[in-house]
Amino acid sequence: MASLAISVRQNRINLEGLLNMHEENVKRRSSELDRTLRRLRLWRRLQPMFNLTGALHSRETFFQGMIHQSASAMDLRLPPLYPVQSAANYGLLYILMRAITEMGCSRVLELGAGQTTRFLGALQLQRPELQVTTLESDKEWHERVSKIVSHTVVHRRLIRRRIEGIEVDAYVDIEPLKDQKFDLILIDGPHGSRRNSRWTSLEILSDHLADEFLVIFDDAERIGEQDTIRRFMQSRGLDVEFSSAKGMKCQFLAFSPAFQAAKFL
Repeated sequence: MASLAISVRQNRINLEGLLNMHEENVKRRSSELDRTLRRLRLWRRLQPMFNLTGALHSRETFFQGMIHQSASAMDLRLPPLYPVQSAANYGLLYILMRAITEMGCSRVLELGAGQTTRFLGALQLQRPELQVTTLESDKEWHERVSKIVSHTVVHRRLIRRRIEGIEVDAYVDIEPLKDQKFDLILIDGPHGSRRNSRWTSLEILSDHLADEFLVIFDDAERIGEQDTIRRFMQSRGLDVEFSSAKGMKCQFLAFSPAFQAAKFL
């Protein structure tokens, strides 16, 4: 009996130690996430200065050069691309190219059609095994984009409804996705909002993210997108690895162990 009591006590001590380690790890990860998002907000505030010095334009030119050099080496025929204003920047296109051509992402879901849709369409034409689906909320834009790419472009209008206790603009439904799972999900739509921006993506991430994945949040320097990033990370228990990319626009990348290479993009 004495030995049994000692064993029970030791197991309790071991369990408490594991719980304490987990709590410390959660606190550390939460602090790292706060620091990363804070730096992205600071980057946005400093953008006017970067524009004056030409630093941002030089950075985008660097990514543009890598994309076109890589496309030439792969015999990839790129469509006309116009990554200006609110459209996808070259930094985002660079991340997508490496995720698909080097990291092996093969089932792509894109929220919000635009320059990335054309870029993904070109990659899909060269790589028949690549599956791409684009979800767009604007009917006229959906019709226009559908005519210039061969992959599936789905239209779903937005309605006001509650998701996780918050009323937001959300897709009326995501029935066309059915039981599909995607290893790369790009969140660049629907339109942004001041707080809880693109909150509707949380439903899709919950139901349609593969076990091994890479999630890219565009416009990650904005506080509204950061609300959504925080909620997603919390839903995963802060166990997901993450990194960020900075340019004319910023991206936040969350990924599973199979896509650890995203840390170095």
